Amino acid sequence: MLRDDEIERLEDMGFKRWTKGDMDRLYVDADKLGLECDFKRDHEPCLGSWQGRRVSNADCRRIYYSKVWVDVKDGSLHVKSDFRPSIGGTSVEDAARRLVLSVIPGKD
Repeated sequence: MLRDDEIERLEDMGFKRWTKGDMDRLYVDADKLGLECDFKRDHEPCLGSWQGRRVSNADCRRIYYSKVWVDVKDGSLHVKSDFRPSIGGTSVEDAARRLVLSVIPGKD
């Protein structure tokens, strides 16, 4: 179980708490993990960079729509993403793991 101070530190970094039924999660958006992008008129992400490297519009959308959360009950990290980085690139899961470990050492 995450302690209150750990939850507060994650929230300070941009995680948003969500609870429903017996689920208690802290979600984080891709921009906190290193995505920078513009948006088209139809609000679709485009013209993006990931961790400082230019990505295609399709990859920008894949990263943007990734779901990343930490389960408050056990501190486990969960990532659902269709983004597959090129060789030497950073995955969404790796970026999320680094961010969580910077706040809560030993959790992943």
